[in-house]
Amino acid sequence: MSVKRKLQKKYEEGEISQEEYNDLLSKLDKLGIEVNEEESHDMKNLRVSGARRVHGGTFGKVLVSGKLISEGAIATSKLRISGKAEIGDNLDVSGDSKISGKVEVKGNASLTSESKVSGGLKVGGDIVSSGGIKVSGKVICGGDFISDDKVKITGKLQSQSVRSTSDVKITGKIETLQDVVAETFTARYAGGEIGGKLIGKNISINMDEVEKRIMSEIESEEINHISDFPSLAKYLVKTFKSIGRSSHFYSGTPPILRIRGDVEGETVEINHAVIEGGIVGNDIVIGEDTEITGIVRYRSTISCPENHNFSVEKI
Repeated sequence: MSVKRKLQKKYEEGEISQEEYNDLLSKLDKLGIEVNEEESHDMKNLRVSGARRVHGGTFGKVLVSGKLISEGAIATSKLRISGKAEIGDNLDVSGDSKISGKVEVKGNASLTSESKVSGGLKVGGDIVSSGGIKVSGKVICGGDFISDDKVKITGKLQSQSVRSTSDVKITGKIETLQDVVAETFTARYAGGEIGGKLIGKNISINMDEVEKRIMSEIESEEINHISDFPSLAKYLVKTFKSIGRSSHFYSGTPPILRIRGDVEGETVEINHAVIEGGIVGNDIVIGEDTEITGIVRYRSTISCPENHNFSVEKI
């Protein structure tokens, strides 16, 4: 509550007269105290276990297990959301963030330290991550997703574009309308669509890692001690679920990553993807389970199936 609102409340309740009210406002103005601004919430924590509506502000920690509605921007040193939060403007987190509930931000979101999203995060503007982010839930970004640290997606990321000066690793689903740019881009058993180009120093798209994990589980010592079929089936279901993609194996339709534009990198390894553009790189490896519409241009080395149906040029 602002200073002016507190004084007004005292006047309305008859604790001070009109003359005293005006006199106090005048003195505060002479002292340079801004009476119309909300009081600072610095170092004060915002805890919500029921339902609460606030105007916005700066807090030490924001801890929500209930429902929070903020009409304005929220700035905090630590964010913990296991309930639901609606923020009417920007979100600025200077410390770490953990979102296992649902958060909706009308403006931009700045996540300065390590962030983990196992629930849902929906941002109307840009997301800027500078401490590393792990998404096992769902992130929807109306603007650009920008990061200068590692990005790991085992859930789903949807944005206009992705721009990272570090590593981007996808084992879930990615959907962008424009380019994805990263230092290193790795997709393992990933699905989705990149609406523009995929650009990076090192690019690797294949299914080998998941296949190796499955084989290592199947060949483990634990499975050798299972003698009856029901127990074996239960073990395999648990194994596939732990990897997170069991439904694709049972349906026979593994996810595939589609790239609408070109792929550009120094080292490019692609097996199991659809490239509607071309590929440009120094050293390129193309697997059999890859569709390429454009031309593959390489500078140093190339490895591809003998019966490929795409054009190859040395540059």
